[in-house]
Amino acid sequence: MNIFQRIKNVFKFQQNNNFFGGLGVAQNYLEINSKQDILTAYFNTPTLKAIVDRKAEVFSNFVIKELNSKGEELKNTPFLNVINNPHPLYSKGEFWQTISKQWDLFDEIYLFIIRKNSSIGGTLKNGDAILILNGADLIPIINPNFNPINLNSQPILYYNYNINNSVIQIQPYDVIHIAKTSLSNTNLPPPT
Repeated sequence: MNIFQRIKNVFKFQQNNNFFGGLGVAQNYLEINSKQDILTAYFNTPTLKAIVDRKAEVFSNFVIKELNSKGEELKNTPFLNVINNPHPLYSKGEFWQTISKQWDLFDEIYLFIIRKNSSIGGTLKNGDAILILNGADLIPIINPNFNPINLNSQPILYYNYNINNSVIQIQPYDVIHIAKTSLSNTNLPPPT
């Protein structure tokens, strides 16, 4: 559930124009249906933008530690180097702030692994990078012969990524798709 869906749920209980500090804008969130609508609302609602931006700033200060099998902290590993320097054009903070904002606004993130030194599907190595993809421009091409019982069967053959009016194919092992899931009480079995 993205931030706008949460606002809609709250607004259902607070049917007044003083929601969000008297800005009278909550009713506008009831009409958000596309990613463009989400971006418009984000940029045109200062209070909402401040909340999302502050969450992103806090998130971007995270520290990841890598441990060996004995529980001892490892320093300066290729994985940590890629996480702490994910892209040559972004600082760590800028990159992870963008990830946090996409997570809050769109409920999903697509990342593309740019492999400079690691093998396809292998562990990240120094020099590899991560690129954030626009999910609206990424189309998964589904494998019609996918068999979930066969561990070698892949559900996605490749992704078509539309960029500057041209399409490139991206292999599924180089795309990380992170999406929020939601369980509804109506879909859960009754307690026993």
